[in-house]
Amino acid sequence: MFKAISVIAVCCIVLLGIRAQSTAAPHLSTMTLSNIEALTVDIELPEVVITCEPGFEGQCHKENLRKWVMCNEWMVHPCEFSGYQADYCSTPC
Repeated sequence: MFKAISVIAVCCIVLLGIRAQSTAAPHLSTMTLSNIEALTVDIELPEVVITCEPGFEGQCHKENLRKWVMCNEWMVHPCEFSGYQADYCSTPC
């Protein structure tokens, strides 16, 4: 019984020590803070133009692998809008 109580007490002390370390405020040096500030000041990104083809196929469209549609005598996956320029989909119909 005494052994079980001592094991529980040691576990509680270890958990409290871990919690105290994890909630302590991080100490960053002045040099580290100035480097972080220098990296984040005056960052300008260029404008990006995304061009997608209108309609139901082409650039920014991908195959919807969960659906099937009839195309002449074949069943094919339809195209759906994805918004990513790298995607391209066309249907044979």
